[in-house]
Amino acid sequence: MSSIAPLPSALRIDVPRLPSGVYTALKDTYGDLLEAGNDVSLQWIANQSWIYSTSFNSHELGHDSHANLTLHGIDTVSKVHFNGELLGETDNMFVRYSFTIGHLLLPSPSQNILEIEILSPLQEASKRARELEDLGVVTGPISCPRARGDVECHRNHLRKMQMSFGGEWNPAALSLGIWKPVVVEYYAVAVFRDVEVAIKRNDSHWSMDCRAFLSTHTSQDFYAQLVVYAKDLDYNVSPCFLVLILLKVEIGKTFFFRVNGHPIFMKGANYVPAHTLPELSADADAVTYLLKAAHEANMNMIRVWGGGLYESDTFYNLADFYGLLVWQDLAFSQAAFPLANDFVASVCVEIVQNAQRLSYHPSLALIVTNNEIKLFLANNKSDFGENATRTESDYKAFFIDTIIPKLKVISRKDFSRRPDPVASTPSLGDQESGKNLSDNPQSLNYGDVHFWDDKGFSPETYPHARFVSEFGYASLPIKSTWQRALGDSADDGDHEIARLIRSRQHDPKGFNPILQLIAYHLPFFPQNWDENIDKFIYFSQVAQAMATKTAMEVFRSLRTGNHTMGALIWQLNDVWVAPTWSCIDFYGNPKLLYYWAEELLAPTSVIALYDNNSYNLNITLTREDFSEQRDSQLYYVLVNTYLWTDLIAKKTVARAFVLGSNSLELRQIPLEYLLYEKHLKEELFLEIILEDEYGTSVARNFFYPVTFKNIIGIKDPELTLEVTGQDCKAATYPYANSFSLRITVRYPALLVYLQLSHPNYVKERHKFSANGFTQTQPQKTIHLVFESDLECMTLTTDHIKVQTINQYLI
Repeated sequence: MSSIAPLPSALRIDVPRLPSGVYTALKDTYGDLLEAGNDVSLQWIANQSWIYSTSFNSHELGHDSHANLTLHGIDTVSKVHFNGELLGETDNMFVRYSFTIGHLLLPSPSQNILEIEILSPLQEASKRARELEDLGVVTGPISCPRARGDVECHRNHLRKMQMSFGGEWNPAALSLGIWKPVVVEYYAVAVFRDVEVAIKRNDSHWSMDCRAFLSTHTSQDFYAQLVVYAKDLDYNVSPCFLVLILLKVEIGKTFFFRVNGHPIFMKGANYVPAHTLPELSADADAVTYLLKAAHEANMNMIRVWGGGLYESDTFYNLADFYGLLVWQDLAFSQAAFPLANDFVASVCVEIVQNAQRLSYHPSLALIVTNNEIKLFLANNKSDFGENATRTESDYKAFFIDTIIPKLKVISRKDFSRRPDPVASTPSLGDQESGKNLSDNPQSLNYGDVHFWDDKGFSPETYPHARFVSEFGYASLPIKSTWQRALGDSADDGDHEIARLIRSRQHDPKGFNPILQLIAYHLPFFPQNWDENIDKFIYFSQVAQAMATKTAMEVFRSLRTGNHTMGALIWQLNDVWVAPTWSCIDFYGNPKLLYYWAEELLAPTSVIALYDNNSYNLNITLTREDFSEQRDSQLYYVLVNTYLWTDLIAKKTVARAFVLGSNSLELRQIPLEYLLYEKHLKEELFLEIILEDEYGTSVARNFFYPVTFKNIIGIKDPELTLEVTGQDCKAATYPYANSFSLRITVRYPALLVYLQLSHPNYVKERHKFSANGFTQTQPQKTIHLVFESDLECMTLTTDHIKVQTINQYLI
């Protein structure tokens, strides 16, 4: 967009194209919002109003033609002027606004002038809170994010991405701008907006029901023809039928998803926007990378968290493509929202528009109207004082009596293909629709729970809940990520990285949860974490991976009788570089947890959990593949006992399993039976291998009988590394930048951790074929693959940093 003179009290913004946000537009002048310190130093931007403007030519309208100016996403409060006339105002970033402009259009060669004044979100949120308070509209205590560092309040008074106001793992970045396209629409009668398709079948054929959602200027009926082009219908069609099963059982109700008649254990992660600035969150490259990564890690569900956005069409198209079911929160989180008439009316438009846009995606599995608001009300009842009863009544009126009925716009009676909406997460499932709301939305017998704990290595820690929609542990991104966030001007010392790590720690508990988790299992002195950044990063990722692995294995082992039927890790991705709960950091670098996920979430897995009560090792074999016919297969589980001083297993115990599709079986083996001669359990570890009937390895797991810091006898593995790649003298474009890393050891190497350290290549997206692995064979080859094929890369052993737990125990 080009610019003209700003309106009074507003600052002028120049951008060459849309979408655009003010922070993005000012990046070259004032620096990137996400550079070290800028999340604080650039806060003044959100305290100003800004004007976008442009001029354009238009076609002369015909007698029966009409024109709209349609704004698909304005962040957030704005005034829209066209050719000197005020068209209207916006105050909801999740709503599409259309204004009739046919009567104002100037035909060529005259120029049409569009001005959009974006008002300060900081000032608007505060002003609206004061206005409602003066009117006696109560929303409880002031709504501020519960986090360290700078946060902003009154987020419940703007229909804006709630995480913009700050949080435990993200900056306070009150974005503002034009975050979606602006278009002029020429039409005769109506504009085609969205379509929804539902299907059903009987014994002989399929029926398809199509609904088209239109925008029109007329209030009279008109005729339109909807043409459906169907391709390759002579092939077999395999539609997906999904149902949420809330079945009354002896205690409580089940909560699980059934796809085409099969109960499915949901394994996945929570998704937050790909960037803290909304206009950058829909970047196709970033979104594709993240959802492909989820798919490759054997995830089958992604939860779109309610503190973020309704994601882009690209996101849902990719979810369809990769077979990822979407648990969709509406964009409400951890606050009481006002029941003011204009606010509720705007929300109703938001709900209908977004439901219509998303409804045709087969990946859309469940809509939940908010994140943790019922839990927020239950946990803060005393803070609401005399307004507690009214606040709970307002919650029910807003979410259950208003929003849920609005979602009926995409419901079907005869063609129902997705579950009814759920009021909140966590919740009691359909129990929340009753007259009285529960004071305990975290019941283990109903609905879903969010589980948080700082002591994650014991299986007894984890709840036997119906569905765990949030759980996780925090860690730090790799060192090169911190160096990149500091920028090229940073020195090579660790003190700047330590300073940045401290400034980015927004958890109200500080570093205590990470440090306690590490100190429980690893040889680490929490008070000195900043003296060895490499060790702190490595240990934090090991602790996160091990605790999450234990949790997921517990939850998967509980699916007998559909008891526990889902676990979603918090969180898949990051919005900036910080200590967070993510599996993949902001620049796309996988943490150890992600590297473990492919095996951890594999459809056929072997699980090994120690039972402190019986002193047994509980070995569970689980199959999560599906067959219309009973498909029993023979498997063998081999338990190899290793000493830390030898690469040769000292003992092997074998067990045979016969297991059908979508089933699991438990075998208990006394741990004492698996020990070797008179050696202590501190001196050994177990490798559990699952083989099919032909002797092919299907899955592998390890069990460590004691915490790592209590291991006895571990030795220097005498690890050596050899790196081989393409010959750049002979290679041609596009370059296959793939390297083989041959790792040789003389003794068992515990959790080999590989990091790329080449200064020119660390910014290139890359992935190791495995990482954080325990090596029991003399040689192992790992592949390192780069996405970029633009230049021929050369690596040596000096460019790969290797760490093992061994080096910290000797």
